[in-house]
Amino acid sequence: MKIILKKLVRISLVFILIAGMTILNGNKTVYAGEMPIDETISENVEAYAEEMPIDETIGEETDAYIEETPIEESVSEEAKAQAEEAPTDGIIRGNGWTLDETGVFTVTRDISDEEVKKSADWDQYSEQIREVIVAEGVTTIPEDFMTIYPNLRKVTFSSTVKSIGVTAFNGSSIEEVYLNEGLEEIKHGAFAGTLISEIHFPSTLKKIGGDAFEDCDNLTTVTIPGNVESISSNAAFWSCDNLEEFIIEEGNLKELNLHSVGANPNLKKIWIPRTLEKIETIRWIRNACVIGYTGTAAEEICNRYSGTTDEYGFEYSMTFHAIDGDEHSYGDWQTVTAATCTENGLRKHACTICHTEQTEEIMATGHVWDGGTVTKE
Repeated sequence: MKIILKKLVRISLVFILIAGMTILNGNKTVYAGEMPIDETISENVEAYAEEMPIDETIGEETDAYIEETPIEESVSEEAKAQAEEAPTDGIIRGNGWTLDETGVFTVTRDISDEEVKKSADWDQYSEQIREVIVAEGVTTIPEDFMTIYPNLRKVTFSSTVKSIGVTAFNGSSIEEVYLNEGLEEIKHGAFAGTLISEIHFPSTLKKIGGDAFEDCDNLTTVTIPGNVESISSNAAFWSCDNLEEFIIEEGNLKELNLHSVGANPNLKKIWIPRTLEKIETIRWIRNACVIGYTGTAAEEICNRYSGTTDEYGFEYSMTFHAIDGDEHSYGDWQTVTAATCTENGLRKHACTICHTEQTEEIMATGHVWDGGTVTKE
């Protein structure tokens, strides 16, 4: 080390000497870089550099400093520590989430709307994420959580989730959603534009926001459980191109604006319970059959609009079908219990519109005697 340092010092001094050297050429100062090199000067400089005494104490002090300094050792230790801490299980870990090698993204804590707006650090892996699992303890899914994720196919919520945020999964390619018992609210646009083909709402759900399932073209049937208290009039199930049946069960929903299920070209049936007291505009609903009970809001809304036209000249051709009425379109009879010789049987058939069943007894067939057999002559 000492020998190397001494040589380095000599070489450095040579370059300093050459760079700073000037000669006077008449009244003009000519720098070393501009003047022709005199080989004798170069040889003299090199000789001088070789002969120039080096203070041995400088080399010794430098060696001592190098030997004593902890820089290289501390850097190595830090790098070693980082290497030891680096995950070896293939799992990427963020602040409140993990992502494994198969594309399963697990949410491990509540993430606020502000955090998403400031820095959604998982967004850089949007094309790798294929499934989302919300862990126990998480209570809310934030606004704009995973919008337009092209490869996300499945989302499963834990029992502690209470609310799913505004446009949380809007436009993502989700095909399967498993909502949890305990969920209370699905906010505006949460699943709009996704690829789900069915959705099962939990018995704890209370509110469904506007545009929550807009443009979910793979949905064919939607059933609203009795515990739901509010469905936004702002196109909650708007423009679901293949939606054929919309069913509201008896329960807590008292008012409904049918704009929430508007612009669905293949909507054939809307089931309205007795407990629904008020129905507002049916704009953008054309040929659907409203199925309900006589003397209720379902019959009233159809009577009010049937045969009229909207401001664009489109006729409201909705029909009303009374579950408790006499006019049913029954299908074929099906035997429930076959009749015997001595006892009656039972058969039924159901209305093809409202599934109301009608039953009928099948009379006992009676005995059919054969020609008899002589048992004693």
